[in-house]
This record gives sequence, C-alpha cells and structure tokens, in this order.
Amino acid sequence: MAKQRVDKIFNNTYHTGQHLKDDFTAKSEISIDKAEISGTVSEHDDFDNYTIYKYMQKEILKLIEEDKYMKEKFDLSVKKKFNKEILNEIFGKMRDHFSASKSNSYMFNVIYLFDIISGLTGIKAKTLFDFLKYEYKSELVVELDKTTNILTKTNKMF
Repeated sequence: MAKQRVDKIFNNTYHTGQHLKDDFTAKSEISIDKAEISGTVSEHDDFDNYTIYKYMQKEILKLIEEDKYMKEKFDLSVKKKFNKEILNEIFGKMRDHFSASKSNSYMFNVIYLFDIISGLTGIKAKTLFDFLKYEYKSELVVELDKTTNILTKTNKMF
C-alpha cells in the first residue's frame, strides 16, 4: 500500500503515486454536447450578420457621398423632414444599389437596409414601415419570414 503523506503548507493528504501502473487508460468516453454545437453555429451566424450589416453601412454612406440626390436628402446642415415619397425613393435607390452588382448582392439584407434607413432618418421602424410601398413591405416580410417563420406561425399570407 502507498504511503499517505500530509502536506505541511496546505494541510491536506496525498498519495506518493507508488501504486500507479505504467499503463494509463481513460475510463470515460469523449462526447460532444449538442447545445454546445448549436451555440458555436449561432456565433458564426452572428458574426456573418454583423459583417453584412457593417458592410452595408459603409456602402450606404459611400452611396450618400457619391450620389447627388442622396447627398441632398441627407444633408446634415439642413434639418430635413422625410415624407412618404422621399422615403420610398431612398429605399428603392439603396435597394437597387445592392441588387445591381453581384458583389453587393451577396452582402445584402433588406431588413438591415430598413434598419439603417431608420437610423439615418431618425424615423421609428413602425412609421417607416407604414410609409413604404406595398412592394417594399412584402419584400421585408418575406425576408423576415426566412429567419423567423412569422407567416407560418400566424397562418397569414402577405
């Protein structure tokens, strides 16, 4: 039997290890928790979404600087009021900008566009949604349905 010793500093006991064999084998199985995997996948999705959102912000700011109409509408030196017609023009112009080129179309999400326009104009999301054309509203709802299944949960067709 192995000698049991007392550690003088921490006042606990331990074995000297003389009873151990040369063959060390693991007695437990390696397993992966499913919740851990789903968390890792969602972290990647969050990063992708964040990257797309930031890319869209930069592209929109660049578009505002380069496009005369957009620059006039977002002129910070003059306080602007956005009516229904102007908001639809802005939304359409920005959406078309991302849809026009293949490199931009991958990095495009209409919901992020909606959020960015809401932030730039200072208009609440509900008000902005109410101001948009039916075409843009349906596009937003369909995109939202892709991630949340909102239409199937409510059994409504838009």
